[in-house]
Amino acid sequence: MMCPKCEARGYVVTTEPKDDCTLRYYRCHECGNRWKTIERIVKAGKTDEQKG
Repeated sequence: MMCPKCEARGYVVTTEPKDDCTLRYYRCHECGNRWKTIERIVKAGKTDEQKG
């Protein structure tokens, strides 16, 4: 994940699973900026056209 402040590479500090999503906390290697992302699993099915 790229830092939204300086665009350097960040790393995962901690991960917290929630009921319907996962929270990931990141920190930048270069500037020390911290941010979090919310990740949700989305199931996608094939349409009739893709089944083929």
